[in-house]
Order: sequence, then structure tokens, then C-alpha cells
Amino acid sequence: MVRFGYACINTVLREQNIFTNRTLRLATLKEKGVEYAKELALKNAKDLLPILQWNEQHGIRFFRVSSEAFPFASHEQFGYSVRFAEKELKEAGDFAKKFSHRITLHPGQFNVICSPNEKVVENTFRDLQHHTEILEVMGMGPDSVLVIHMGGAYGDKQKSFERFETNFLRLPANIRNRLVLENDEVVYNIEELLPICVKLSIPMVVDWHHDYINPSSKPIQEYLPVINKIWSDRGIKPKQHYSES
Repeated sequence: MVRFGYACINTVLREQNIFTNRTLRLATLKEKGVEYAKELALKNAKDLLPILQWNEQHGIRFFRVSSEAFPFASHEQFGYSVRFAEKELKEAGDFAKKFSHRITLHPGQFNVICSPNEKVVENTFRDLQHHTEILEVMGMGPDSVLVIHMGGAYGDKQKSFERFETNFLRLPANIRNRLVLENDEVVYNIEELLPICVKLSIPMVVDWHHDYINPSSKPIQEYLPVINKIWSDRGIKPKQHYSES
């Protein structure tokens, strides 16, 4: 069964002030404190259920939750657990499971496991833990993945792959089991990512538009048997991104 979905913002419900990406600037956080960030986050968490209910009413059972749902939750100084919103997240998760909705997250582009800067890697680990906690509190199964990009080349893609492997294996199992890689439109295409995905059994999200901009040497269809086998071997349903702009 093919399920179609969308990312983060329901433009119909947004007009009714129902959305999950209320956020704030760091300066505001410093001025008003973490409790204000949590206040915004709780509103975001409460709005997740009506979005999923709207999706169900319209036959949409695939949704990517905004990474801004809990603003600054993974910040080194001001970070916080999402457990304070456990009731709201669990209600949304229970609804998603009851009606077979697939929930995923796409941590931001500043998550770079292959970075040569250890501080960036530490920040990445903290942010990935935060995203994993959201899915765990919601009670979502293995199909609820975290989609990330490989990141930069830093002048040597082979060394970047080596750093990625080393750092990936440092991650706790509950995070590793959620992570999937997506080909990007600038640095790493499908052909370049596939060997590391095979080696580490990391599923790949194929982005068709990114492949159009940053193509591999073969058509996407020729890579799909290997890509789909990784998903199958991991017991996770494949996921692809498609857009025309």
C-alpha cells in the first residue's frame, strides 16, 4: 500500500491557528526563560492531534512533524525533555497507531554526523536524542524514522564517510535504529550514499527532486532494488520524497 503525506504545515488548519511550529528567537528565550519555550511547545503538542484527525478525514496517513515543535529543546544551555507534554504526545501517538498513520521527523540541516568539528557532532547527538524522545513518548514503532543528510564533504568525501561511520556507531542503539539517510541536492547523491547505507544497514530515503538536481550516473530505478532491500531487511517500510519544485 502506497501512502502519500506532507511535511509539517497544514495550510488549511494554519488559517484556524492550528499548527505545530510555534517558535521563538534565542534572545527571547534568554529574556523570557525556558518556561515560555515550553508554553509554546505545549501548544504545538496539543495541535498535533487535530492535524492528524484532519489528515484521517482526508485520507492522509503520512505526516512529518515539525522539528520546531519543541523550540530549543536540544540547546546546550536551555534544553529540556519533552516529557512535560507526554499526555498530548501520547494522545497523538495513540491516534496515529489506531488509524495506521506514519509519523516521521526530519532533524535540521545543522545535524552533521560527519563533521570534523566535535562540537557540531555533540550538538547533533543531542538534537537526535531530542527527536528520538518525541517518537518514543508518542509510542511510535520503527516505521517512524528520523531523516537526515550526510552533510558536508569538507574537501574529502572519503574521510567524511569515515567520520560518519565512527560517529554513527557511537550513537545509542535507540537513535541508530531510527536514522535514515537522504540524498541531497548539492553534495551526496544516491550513488555516493549507497555504499555506506549498505555497509551500516542504514535505509535511504530517495528524494527524486534532489536526484534531478544532483544526479547519479544511473536512473533512480536501477538503485531501488538494493535500497528497498535495506528497508526490508530492517523491517521498515520504505519512504521516498517527491516534489517538482
